[in-house]
Amino acid sequence: MSGYEEKITSTDPKTRVFKQDTPSEGEFHGSAPCTSLPRPLPQSLPCTSDLLPPKKGQVKDVIGRVLEKSTKDSLRRSLTEGTYLGKEIFYLGNAWPGGSNQTDGETEILKTLAPDIFSRLRAYPIIWIFELGAGDSTKMSILLDLFELEGIKCYYCRVDINEELQKKNVRQLNKKYTYVECSGLLGTFEHGLAMAAAQAGKKVITSLGSTLLNLDNSQALKNLRGSCRDNNMVIIGHQGPEAMTGRDGEELHRASYHTKEYNKFIRGALRTGNEALGKEVFKAGEWEIGCAITPKGPWSHDFIFYHQGEERFRAFSSKKFNEQEVSDMFKTVGAPSPEIHRHPKTAMRIYVADCLGD
Repeated sequence: MSGYEEKITSTDPKTRVFKQDTPSEGEFHGSAPCTSLPRPLPQSLPCTSDLLPPKKGQVKDVIGRVLEKSTKDSLRRSLTEGTYLGKEIFYLGNAWPGGSNQTDGETEILKTLAPDIFSRLRAYPIIWIFELGAGDSTKMSILLDLFELEGIKCYYCRVDINEELQKKNVRQLNKKYTYVECSGLLGTFEHGLAMAAAQAGKKVITSLGSTLLNLDNSQALKNLRGSCRDNNMVIIGHQGPEAMTGRDGEELHRASYHTKEYNKFIRGALRTGNEALGKEVFKAGEWEIGCAITPKGPWSHDFIFYHQGEERFRAFSSKKFNEQEVSDMFKTVGAPSPEIHRHPKTAMRIYVADCLGD
């Protein structure tokens, strides 16, 4: 693939897409390397009440104003200091667009994998499934449907920061299921993992769509370490870099990051930003959104926010680790080597590890 500059027609704001095929590691097209690392979202220490699971149909808020304040502070730093802007602001008021090649690949894997996972879990008297970054729960429903069909009770807790999406999906899931008790936790992955650790029974920690590991190496390891504890079964979906560098990379790259729906999702953060700041900082016509690719170490895609042609900050970085890199992460956190289930066309993989085995 050769480098190119392209402009995609859109509104509020315009979208400008940059891509370069062979920059050096850490270098971005059209500007100096970005060295500002994301600051971690402030965590309120879990108190006893925060660790109590939500009841069926409930969405329990354990972060509330902490998230609102930290998002506003992070946005202000990005505007004034040019620091990296984390992903929270994108998810707060916007639903993930869905329909990507990652979704297609994971769905195909889960159709085959879910019966095997179910057979391993069904004998446990208490089963908890915590999904980190649950979206609309469509993919996880492939597994939940089996519990319902066999009349085996389990508890399913969605962990997400989008309150509207949480309430909507918890309500819909409880209309669908009788044996699967569905609830929601309005909080970060760290909150979800702390709550999971406090529950009795067999816990399944799952995160699909590359959500858990799609971060810089240190944060990905932190998420994985928190997931691979006690007797947890871990189910993680992650797309490898060859999806973007192989024969169909050009097409898959566009399908992942440059669709009309995805563009709407990214632009939605600007509206959320205006609401958080209490004024119209992101004015239509003044801001453009570009992208930059680092092809290795690992493969990375970042969005660049320009104000009147000048780069102001970068955001929503997406990392793609290969099989060996992910396997090494499991080894680093002291977890068993994962099973790897593949969908070659989309380079999606689902990694499964049972932390205590059978």
